Amino acid sequence: GAKNLTNTPDVDEVYHKASPDGTKLVVVADEGKGEAKVRNLYVMNLDGSGRKKVADNGREPCWSGDSKQIAYLPGEFDKFTYSDFATKGIRMHDVDSGKTRDHPNNAKIHHLYTLNWTPDGKWFIATVHGGMGFKHGLLALAADGDAVVDLKLSGCRPDVSPDGKKLIWGH
Repeated sequence: GAKNLTNTPDVDEVYHKASPDGTKLVVVADEGKGEAKVRNLYVMNLDGSGRKKVADNGREPCWSGDSKQIAYLPGEFDKFTYSDFATKGIRMHDVDSGKTRDHPNNAKIHHLYTLNWTPDGKWFIATVHGGMGFKHGLLALAADGDAVVDLKLSGCRPDVSPDGKKLIWGH
């Protein structure tokens, strides 16, 4: 009973993430060829219908615990790169209204990847790679403030459990 939800043969779609309530998907789409290639974000219903662009030059999306918002990392450069840590800032997109806002600490946030939003909405957990005064490791960033906590965990690609009580990462 498998169904191709994206069905976009000319687009490389990666990093699909289902919303916590199981009704929607956010997907990263590498669109275009050569110098014209761009990485964009789309949201759609779980059955593949209702596809809408969330962001141009967006990366590493994650869902809020209530499935109402998507946070993502804007690309650091206008020109496409496969470097996963070529990011600057965090943006939050409200799925219903279509409005996007910048994180309050945007000017200081850079070189993050594998963004996660804790289910309670209070923190982002991400890998930092040579940014914000850190070499490489896992950080917790206040979702609505400027607090940054070095989790003192070497490795990358964290994920937060659905209850927000555990963290898994690659070493």
